[in-house]
Amino acid sequence: MIEAPEAEAGEAPLTAAEVESRGLRGKFLAWWHGVEIANAPVRQVVQVDDGDEWGELGKPTTRGWPVNRQALIQELFGEGMITPGGQAALVKMVARMPLDSNKLVVDYGAGLGGLGLLVANKTGAKVLGLEGDDALIKAANTLAFRRNLDNRASIRRLGDGFAQFKASSIDAVVAKESFYTQPQKATLFSQLARALKPGGHLAFTDLFLGQNETGEALKSWIDKEPRTPRLVRSADLEMLLHKVGIEIDKGEDITEDYRNALQDSFERYTDRMESGNIHSKWKQWALSEGHHWRTRLDALNEGSLAVKRYQCHRSSEVRLADFMK
Repeated sequence: MIEAPEAEAGEAPLTAAEVESRGLRGKFLAWWHGVEIANAPVRQVVQVDDGDEWGELGKPTTRGWPVNRQALIQELFGEGMITPGGQAALVKMVARMPLDSNKLVVDYGAGLGGLGLLVANKTGAKVLGLEGDDALIKAANTLAFRRNLDNRASIRRLGDGFAQFKASSIDAVVAKESFYTQPQKATLFSQLARALKPGGHLAFTDLFLGQNETGEALKSWIDKEPRTPRLVRSADLEMLLHKVGIEIDKGEDITEDYRNALQDSFERYTDRMESGNIHSKWKQWALSEGHHWRTRLDALNEGSLAVKRYQCHRSSEVRLADFMK
């Protein structure tokens, strides 16, 4: 991983001018890694410009998914992706699923469609993505068309979620950080279990409360997220899955991998911009997005936020009665 600029041992903190002289890469990495800067908080050195002149890209935002933000986020995390990890992380999620062209897979919280399109491409399964943002739905379906996968993968409005499916009609469900904002998890997972066929598979990654549940960085992240996180302990979710008839085949803590992927994404992007491979007009959008993701990184670093990956299957025994009343 690329190291942040820092003062030599025993030297005074870097001045704002010294960080400025290191270019965009030095400024960004100093802020990202929290390097101490004399007489100027590092976040002020690289703060998003509040001026009226935003140039041809307009004022950056992390609220909603305008086209410019879609373009930037895919430069950061990969085509079709709105969260870190890349294709390697997606492959690990679905590696245990026995899928083929006769299977139906639901991608819950599909975003720009990256996970569902990978499943469709690698397995031949029919993939239906569910997404709540109209801009993402349009972009994801366009990407499916561009990849010549629109005959096997489509994305539509979330609607009633899994309640809209007939019982035992889905072969598999995949989701990448899509459950943590849902307030009624018991209802969500009972409906998911009802829609899954016996023996059907569920693979997902999600965010959970870490060991430091009262951390200040966690509170800051929750306050700044566009959709309020409804975090639970992973042990509580595991108990809920068992109650609704979903058995866990494998559960892994991937917090470190997720944190590294997030940091590496921004550092690679900054290097590419500094070398001229990305136009400097994207600077303000990159810094705005960096501010947004830095709050999540802070929570990961303080141990108040954790990331886990699960591979599960629905048991033949149905245990939904208590949740469906």
